[in-house]
Amino acid sequence: MKRCVSVAWDKDNYQVLSASGVNISRLENDVIGKETRRIKVEQCLLIKLIVKYLQYSQC
Repeated sequence: MKRCVSVAWDKDNYQVLSASGVNISRLENDVIGKETRRIKVEQCLLIKLIVKYLQYSQC
């Protein structure tokens, strides 16, 4: 299952971050990486719940 994650910066925030020397590309990659990990954990938990439900319903 593919998901799309996008990060949007408004002009003012982008300029403030850029002027402060913040590496915006790295910040975006960190945000996308955290979101990816969160989605994977959710999928894992959902699979575990489904397996438990199936095991319980077969008893």
